[in-house]
Amino acid sequence: MESMNLPEEGKEMARVSKVMQAISHPLRLKIIDAVGAQEKMVTHIMKEVGSSQSNISQHVEVLRKVGILQSRRERNRIYCSVSDQQVLQILSSAKECFCGDNQTPETLSLH
Repeated sequence: MESMNLPEEGKEMARVSKVMQAISHPLRLKIIDAVGAQEKMVTHIMKEVGSSQSNISQHVEVLRKVGILQSRRERNRIYCSVSDQQVLQILSSAKECFCGDNQTPETLSLH
């Protein structure tokens, strides 16, 4: 197995860890998926993921703090967009690895 070339201990490793922690929550994954490659209003995200405004706002804030999402206010509307497109690639790869047609609980392995 080849090396993953993870960053050395320090700021880079801490950033990788924080991003992975932030995207590990199922609702946050749904939020990122709902936003995708385009900017969306929080009200549209709420409808797509089926959660309350306060719950969505809390999770958006977590994703914003680690730099995954960015938000902007226009009058009384809040818009969100993915600020780090690499996260979409990571999630696409994760889906391919763990949710592919040929994946069963028996074949999922981290080894």
